[in-house]
Amino acid sequence: MSFVRKLERQPLAQDLERYIKQNPSENIKYFPTEKAMLEAFIAKLGIIDPDMIIAHNLCGGLFEVLLARVRQNQVQHWSRIGRFKRQQMPRVGNTGFAGSQWVPRQVSCGRLLVDTFLTAKELVRETKYDLGHLCKA
Repeated sequence: MSFVRKLERQPLAQDLERYIKQNPSENIKYFPTEKAMLEAFIAKLGIIDPDMIIAHNLCGGLFEVLLARVRQNQVQHWSRIGRFKRQQMPRVGNTGFAGSQWVPRQVSCGRLLVDTFLTAKELVRETKYDLGHLCKA
């Protein structure tokens, strides 16, 4: 499933909305705002209720960006990212989330986080660990 929204002051890809309506099997969802997109993503995560969340560089910035955008947009029910209902999002000092590897673990309690970037660094001997390079190798 792909979630798409229009960026501020940027044109939307030509005929994208029409393409999405004509091709429902593509499973692309268009949202008018970032908040609506984040709420739909978290709702879908709650419905699917995965045991594991797998992503490349998940603990190296991806999860922190997601949480920062959730906080910025004041998304309700953010605690569905994990399995425990929480009222307040964890904070790390006054700098937000940067520098703390514990915040993603606190927010995703009850789900196993799998970071393919860290796994690749442990198991594969390469000079670069970006996803494109690893796929070619």
